[in-house]
Amino acid sequence: MHVEVKIFGSLRKIIGQNCLTYEVPPGTAVADIICRLTEEYPELTERVYENNSVRNDLIVTRNKTHIQHLSEKNKCLDDGDVIRVVEPITGGDGR
Repeated sequence: MHVEVKIFGSLRKIIGQNCLTYEVPPGTAVADIICRLTEEYPELTERVYENNSVRNDLIVTRNKTHIQHLSEKNKCLDDGDVIRVVEPITGGDGR
């Protein structure tokens, strides 16, 4: 199966590109893809995980549907799925 992973924001700067394509076996879940990203790009780990779990404020979508709960992250992917990963935007001067 082929899965496309689109990366946005500051995470894209770490990876150096905005889109990755993975060949994955049947039974692969979104959580597996996130784990693979941090294995390939260890500097993502502290931006993606908090207390050994995917950060609650990390925005992850599967085919443009927001994945909010762990149970959704553990659902098996289908061939051609597109996963989007966005780190929340922070900053500003507080005004």
